Amino acid sequence: MAAVDRFTSALQSLLLPGRLFNRIVGSVLTNLLSGFAIELQRIDDSVNLYLDEVIPDKSTIAGLLPEWERVVGIPDECTPIAGSESARRANVLRKLSDIGGSSIAYWENRASVAGFPGTIVTEQGGQSPFIIGISAIGDPLGATSFGNQFTWIVTFPLLSVGTAPVECDFNLNKPAHTQITFVNSG
Repeated sequence: MAAVDRFTSALQSLLLPGRLFNRIVGSVLTNLLSGFAIELQRIDDSVNLYLDEVIPDKSTIAGLLPEWERVVGIPDECTPIAGSESARRANVLRKLSDIGGSSIAYWENRASVAGFPGTIVTEQGGQSPFIIGISAIGDPLGATSFGNQFTWIVTFPLLSVGTAPVECDFNLNKPAHTQITFVNSG
């Protein structure tokens, strides 16, 4: 009740001085301000609870975790709602921290984080298009295998099973102009 008394005192300090606004304990005005103070204390407690919920790695299922999932688009075709609270929180943090990329190192790291360390990602480069000043006379004017020019080959380590979620994740997050071919080396 000490916090309610502090709120009551704070409200009383806002009153004008004089006999009209007395601060006597038990008076109608003090009781009214005490009622306001109880509500202010309840609001203060709620705000303190939600301050922890604003940061996704502290969110709970009873708090804002479902809202965080909605914001980042969970569930989607590759990320179902996980069972435990910590797994759900990890999915939200993973989606929030993903900055995207189109380098080999980015995709190999993404596979490693998904539980497939040792995954090899290579580019299958087709013939580049004719470029003035670089290409020579007699070179083809266009890429002969344009469809293969922007293809990534993802090779999973030996005996990799359950790669479907990673394949879905890669296909969902790949640059729009690329294609990915998945190969199991085992």
